[in-house]
Formats: sequence, structure tokens, C-alpha cells
Amino acid sequence: DQRWLSMTSSMSVGAVAVVFWLLLQLSHDTEAFPSLCLAGVSWGTVSMFASMMQTVILQMCVLPMYGEMKDRSPGSFERVVFWSFLILFKICACFAVLGYMIFGPDVKSNVLLSLPASFSGKMARLCAGASVMGVYPLILKSMIATFHSPGHSSRAETVHFGIGAIVAAVLLTSLCLSDLGKLNIVNGAVSTGVFVAVVPFMVGLHLLERVQQSIALRLGLFLLLIFGVLGSLFALLLDDNYERELSAACFWKKNF
Repeated sequence: DQRWLSMTSSMSVGAVAVVFWLLLQLSHDTEAFPSLCLAGVSWGTVSMFASMMQTVILQMCVLPMYGEMKDRSPGSFERVVFWSFLILFKICACFAVLGYMIFGPDVKSNVLLSLPASFSGKMARLCAGASVMGVYPLILKSMIATFHSPGHSSRAETVHFGIGAIVAAVLLTSLCLSDLGKLNIVNGAVSTGVFVAVVPFMVGLHLLERVQQSIALRLGLFLLLIFGVLGSLFALLLDDNYERELSAACFWKKNF
């Protein structure tokens, strides 16, 4: 039920707000900010794009959300997605700018690791964990949505087995991978290749064959597939933020 998921999502928003407040406190206590690059292009742009894709790609969640939306319509759902993405973009941008302003080029790909080993730093990491716990049920619900046939009740054993298998796979992955920064980049790269390139290409090509659309639209699908897969491969290979390279490639630096 999306009503219960709204509670966990609210918990995540509250946790992110606490982390923001702690970063603002650090920025207030910082006597002098390091020299910052305001404009520049380096290989880190690829990993930044992949991390952003990990945050904004929600195609797999759309159908379950739309199915339980009150007074749903394509127009109302479009407005909800638009304002949600606008707010999410501002949150991500402010979070990135704050982390870069406070820690400068030495900031880690996971900014939580750059926080001091103080009570506030530990509280920020704890809140980040709470945020993940709040979002996790939302993603899990979309992953088990395929077990439910429209108009039919699904077997409880199948759903429980699917949930258990997913949770176990995530647990084993967390035991093997400890670098959250690189994990976000890899997740964003794979999500870009699958949800932005391959799946839309296959679905769109199937629909185009049925409705006999134009060659131009078919060409657009192939271009989407090519650029999406290439972007995914580049992000998998360039899985660091390359902050030192940004300092060398920066063409607009400023001291604050």
C-alpha cells in the first residue's frame, strides 16, 4: 500500500534534512573555504552523470505507483513527477555544492566519509542509513510487482520467496562492496543501460512494428540504444569522481 510507503519516504526526507543541517553547520564553522572550481569538464563528469541517473531513474516504480494513485490520470501523474524531479534536482545540486565547498578537491565520492569523526558526523551517517531503510521498501515493491497478475491474486509463497531472494542478494552484495560512492556509480551506469536504453528500445521497437510508425522514429530508437549503452559502458569504466583531474581542467576558479 502506497500509504505505508509514504511514511517510510517521509522518514527518508527527514533523514536527508538532518544531514543537510549538519553540512550547513560545518559550512558555518569553516573559517575559509578552499579554492573551488566553478566550471570545468573532466572524466568525473561521467561518474557525476551516472550518480545522478542512480537517483532519478524510477521507470521500474512508475506502474505500481500509478496503479495505486488516487484519482489517477496521465496528466496528474505527469505533474507529480515533474515537481518531484524539480525538488530532487535542487536537493542533489545543493548537497553536491555544499560538500564541495566545505571539503574542496579532497572530498570523497561518498561525502559521508569526509565528515569528521564527531558526534554530528556519526549522526549524519546514521541518518543516511535511515534514509536508505526508508526508500528500500519503495524499490522492493516495484521489484515484486511482476509477481502480481492484473486481476488475479498472487500466491503468497511466490511473493515471500521473491522478497527473501531479493533481500538476500542485497545483503550479500553489501558484504562484498563497501564503497558507496563507486556502488552508486555502478548502479547508475547499469540503470542507464537497462532502463534508459535497452528496455525502452525493445518496448518501443515492438510498438513501432505493431503500429507501423515512421523510419525516423525507428532510427531514434537505435540512437537511444547506442548512446545509452555507450554511456553505461563509459560510466562503468570511469567509476571515480576524478577530483584532481577537475582541478587541472578547471577554467573558472574562485576563492571564497
